[in-house]
Amino acid sequence: METAITILAIILAAGGGLLTLIAAVGLIRLPDAYLRCHAAGKAATLGVIFILAAAALMLGSIGAWSRSFLAAALLIATVPVATQLLARGAAAADIAPDPETADYTD
Repeated sequence: METAITILAIILAAGGGLLTLIAAVGLIRLPDAYLRCHAAGKAATLGVIFILAAAALMLGSIGAWSRSFLAAALLIATVPVATQLLARGAAAADIAPDPETADYTD
């Protein structure tokens, strides 16, 4: 049983690390601020939640689970707000979207 928990924790940690790496690459490679907000808001949040779940599995205590759950809940509650504010700030500063990705249907 303990081996299965360890394997699951390794899979979660590796998946979380991969998602966080994808988010970091997205922040570097994506062409404009709006798409970068999307990369940071989606993939990085899910990656950190996977890593928190892996840590809670390995530690196994109720305290670890409650702290991981609280951290994940705070991430889910605050990251969308932060990325929305970053996108609004970019729009207020008249930063135009990349012409190749902008889809204006006016």
